[in-house]
Amino acid sequence: MDFITILKFLKDNWKAIVVAGAAIALVLYISALRIEVATKDAKIASLEADVVTLKQNNATLDAALGTQNEAIGKISELAAQTKKGFESLGINVNNQTATLNIRLAEILKDKKPITCEDTIKYLIDASKGYK
Repeated sequence: MDFITILKFLKDNWKAIVVAGAAIALVLYISALRIEVATKDAKIASLEADVVTLKQNNATLDAALGTQNEAIGKISELAAQTKKGFESLGINVNNQTATLNIRLAEILKDKKPITCEDTIKYLIDASKGYK
């Protein structure tokens, strides 16, 4: 076939060639769209599975945080009780210190024994006050 024959063929059949080209282009476009839709469906399924996993992880995390908050609340209560106990103990120690200081002052003011007999009598009398 020579060049003129080809041009005559194209001149006589150009509408059919354009329609055939458009049909081929349309088929290729639809095929590409189907592949894209299939890819998007797979991606959607993957993302939906990820959403389910994230919801489960979120629920687990919420439960763990609730447990931790309860534990922190108990620790806070115990800390407050311990603080009150230490305050009470401090008051008790201060009272006992004051009482002992008064008693020590009384002991230091007492008449001190000079002889051995006075010392023995002093110790016997002093031992009656102890358990």
